[in-house]
Amino acid sequence: MDKEFKHIKSSGFKVPKGYFESLDDRLLDLTKTGSPLSSIPNTGFKAPEGYFENFRIKPKKAKVITLKRVLYISGVAAVLALLITVFVPKNTLSFDSLETATIETYLLEESYQPSDIASLLNENELTLESFNLVPDEEQLEDYVIQNSSIENLLDL
Repeated sequence: MDKEFKHIKSSGFKVPKGYFESLDDRLLDLTKTGSPLSSIPNTGFKAPEGYFENFRIKPKKAKVITLKRVLYISGVAAVLALLITVFVPKNTLSFDSLETATIETYLLEESYQPSDIASLLNENELTLESFNLVPDEEQLEDYVIQNSSIENLLDL
């Protein structure tokens, strides 16, 4: 870093010539003659007479927060939090509350194994009558329209 101030022409502060050379002599003269405060001119600030004799500081009472009140309030808050968590009814989901369309959409969009579905079915539900369903012509037509692309339909 450059120690010279290239762009600053003058700092704006000026000291009279010989000020620092005679400073120590002037300070010694002031201490020998008496109180250096007597040489200071009047500042213009005055306190009324007897001001500091009649001046009293009133002690202020400190604000105190009792621990009993804090403990009582925190205990009440803890009991309320516990009651809310215990007595608020929780909504439990079951397969009965799901719609059939939601289950079908999930099965179509998610990957699954046939063994996963077989584990959900009871032996009572797996009868031969369940598999002997014969759809009518309108149901077959709807299935073909929904589950095939236009190119496949044009090839028929």
